[in-house]
Amino acid sequence: MKITLSDKKTIGAFLKKVPFDGRGLTTDGTELRASWGGGKLVAKWDKKGKLVRIPSDDKGAKRVQALLPEI
Repeated sequence: MKITLSDKKTIGAFLKKVPFDGRGLTTDGTELRASWGGGKLVAKWDKKGKLVRIPSDDKGAKRVQALLPEI
């Protein structure tokens, strides 16, 4: 999976907790989902506002998670 500019914007919107739909990723502000694989959950914010990465064997999900900052 290639990370496009719209996907980077989606990641930025997720980190700002605002909704955005990109080419391969979408966010409602609380969850970051991949459009492939039936809307696979990549990351989410927990109730305390901490970033939680969802473990996955999917190479695309791992690539997206690598772009997320260490918080």
